[in-house]
Amino acid sequence: MNSRPSGYQPIKWSCIRDGFFVWLRGRVSFKYARNLVWVLDKFKPKIGCVDDLDRLFARVNSSRGYRRDLWFAVRNLLKFCMEHGWDKEWIRRLMDAMPKCPQSRIDLRRPRVYQILNLLRSLCMAPVKYQAFYNLILDSAVRPYHAVEVLKGWNKENLERIKRGIYIYYVGIEREEKHCWIAFVTRYTLDLIERMEEAPTIAGYCCFQKRMGLLRPKLVQKFAYNAMRSCGVDRDIAEFLSGRKPEGIGSKHYAELIFLAEKQYPKYAKYLESLRNKV
Repeated sequence: MNSRPSGYQPIKWSCIRDGFFVWLRGRVSFKYARNLVWVLDKFKPKIGCVDDLDRLFARVNSSRGYRRDLWFAVRNLLKFCMEHGWDKEWIRRLMDAMPKCPQSRIDLRRPRVYQILNLLRSLCMAPVKYQAFYNLILDSAVRPYHAVEVLKGWNKENLERIKRGIYIYYVGIEREEKHCWIAFVTRYTLDLIERMEEAPTIAGYCCFQKRMGLLRPKLVQKFAYNAMRSCGVDRDIAEFLSGRKPEGIGSKHYAELIFLAEKQYPKYAKYLESLRNKV
């Protein structure tokens, strides 16, 4: 495991810090990039073998939250190195040797209908881009940062009408763990999207949500998922829409899931219409 490739060079944080930050800025928000760099600045890793990784994570073993931050920082650092000249097989061995990612604490809060109604009322006077952002999450239970990506790259050619007042938008985001294959869009939300002059950003919606004291977008996603299930949408379909890959489902089955989703989603769309009529 500790064998090193020919032309080996250790990973020295002090030598690649600036390049790593530039690389991050093209992939994540400024706030998240700054946080990862701050964590690595604190530990100043120098990784030459698996033992170095073990020693690095042993330094934060007592704090699960801190250890999780370091895990993501190091993981991204290794991805950067893989793309910038380090031996790919050696980097993969280092990735495989990393400890298991500490799980974040489970949020057991269950958003209530009155909270969603209060949110929708508060959004009535908000900039259109944030109305579209929250309503897209409510429509299809997509992750907040996927909603941002969808709105930033909005292309009418990816939109298909499947029923009166209901559309399907083909997204096609598929990453290591978190995905967004499709998003359902109601006519109400589509009108908001078409009125947008600019798309929201991750930093922008975070600041807006805190400033206005709004319900967190993640909780809106959780509400949408639970409401779908209450309306009779199958678990596999609800998980597929919210970006989780149902167990035992491969890419060749996605078309079948989309077909079933088109059949079941109108039940939830009808519920959304009644919910918005109460605002």
